[in-house]
Amino acid sequence: MNIQAYTDGACSENPGKGGYGAIVLTDGNEMVRLNGGFRRTTNNRMEIFAAIHALEVIDERLRTEKRKDTDIKVTVFSDSQLVVKTMSDGWARNSNRDLWKRLDAAVDALGDGHGAKVEFVKVKGHADNRYNTIADALAVQASQYKATNLDDVYENISSYEEDHTQKAEPVVRNIRLLNDHLPARRKVEVDLSNGTTVSIEGYDNGFVQSGCTTKEASITVDIAWRFAGWLNGRPL
Repeated sequence: MNIQAYTDGACSENPGKGGYGAIVLTDGNEMVRLNGGFRRTTNNRMEIFAAIHALEVIDERLRTEKRKDTDIKVTVFSDSQLVVKTMSDGWARNSNRDLWKRLDAAVDALGDGHGAKVEFVKVKGHADNRYNTIADALAVQASQYKATNLDDVYENISSYEEDHTQKAEPVVRNIRLLNDHLPARRKVEVDLSNGTTVSIEGYDNGFVQSGCTTKEASITVDIAWRFAGWLNGRPL
């Protein structure tokens, strides 16, 4: 049995009203759509929580149906590099430890209870992926209309202060030039240490940065200006 979960998180501000969304498929057939919202949280917490809720629901369904499959593969597709790299490559868990612990427990429950193998795969956000688009829409909808739940750990003042005072300023980890063979469609992606990937597209003497907060954009603005200048014939 192949189970696929497409998950996404959204936040109106960061921190602010947030939501998560997920769509789960079994052997290509839609099983369930999930979403929910919180009155104050962060985008990263919603990305993690989306994966948690999807896996917990999968575990519950398998238990209810008493499936006897001996070969169950669960693939979580997320556009969050933080989620995928943390679960697949062991990125440091400097914050949101409560959710990482719960996500580990959800993975273990599937493995111990059903012998399922769980894999996390990165997908490109806001691209032409039907199910990622659905998950994104569910998350945004929840952040706008269902943001009433209490993210109690985050709103607890001691956890809030720990999460922010100990977190280092994001730094640039990697820069990629995309579509180098297509001059009209060249783009740069910049990976930050907090898991965000900033997408930079240049035009004329300007540029557009997306997939990031205003604060994150300020970290990559020099790269963006250099890229825009290079597109217009100036040296890097």
